[in-house]
Amino acid sequence: MHRNKHEFALLCPNLSELVANKRQDITITDDLLVHRITHVLRLAPQESIILFDRAHHAFCTLQTITKKNCTVRVNELHTNTTILPIITFLLPLLKRDALEELVYSLTEIGVTSIQLIKTEKIQRSWNGTPEYERLQKIIIAAAEQSKNYTYPLLHEPCALDEALRNCPNPATKLYADPEGELLAKFFAETSGTKQSSFVLMIGPEGDLVQSEKEQLRTAYFTFCALTPTILRSVQAGAVFAGIIRSFYR
Repeated sequence: MHRNKHEFALLCPNLSELVANKRQDITITDDLLVHRITHVLRLAPQESIILFDRAHHAFCTLQTITKKNCTVRVNELHTNTTILPIITFLLPLLKRDALEELVYSLTEIGVTSIQLIKTEKIQRSWNGTPEYERLQKIIIAAAEQSKNYTYPLLHEPCALDEALRNCPNPATKLYADPEGELLAKFFAETSGTKQSSFVLMIGPEGDLVQSEKEQLRTAYFTFCALTPTILRSVQAGAVFAGIIRSFYR
């Protein structure tokens, strides 16, 4: 079936519940979602839309629109599949603007989960629930834009040693470091080897301290240089995840 590349994708948190009874037409009553359809996107009956939650995504056609609800016809319903390989990204608490930009990029690229990390050179404090909720909204916006229906799980900040203890196992663990071996060498050495799970990490602004790097080495991280130049953390994170996702797609 031909797809319109410009179809809007919107998070519908209770989509799985709405489609559970197998009815073709479903009614959306979520105030925010109705507002976005009617007042932000200004969609009209018979226009196409994609609705998704973490379990399903549906290709739909708008049927009726009122001030309080929208009725859509589900033309196709699909079960979401996790993008492989699994990518867990250990992300230090960067400055707020940089952190938000990178979280958006990591969602677009398709990482599986993002674990925020407290490191010794972090230059600011974590703002708790308000900041977590803002990052969640950024993840949803990026998921809608990129049609990444299995958008990453976000985990609140923890100490580096705790994050390392909770890393997926087995997994290929890589740390972006300008003094490491070129990433191309890692690819050459592992060519033909199936990689099912990665743990990636970058340093914060100002880098990790030596003791933190020793923790990574003890946890069997390979230190890899992404480019012959020094990248800012926000750039390094996007480049790193993008290379891995593209190479092992």
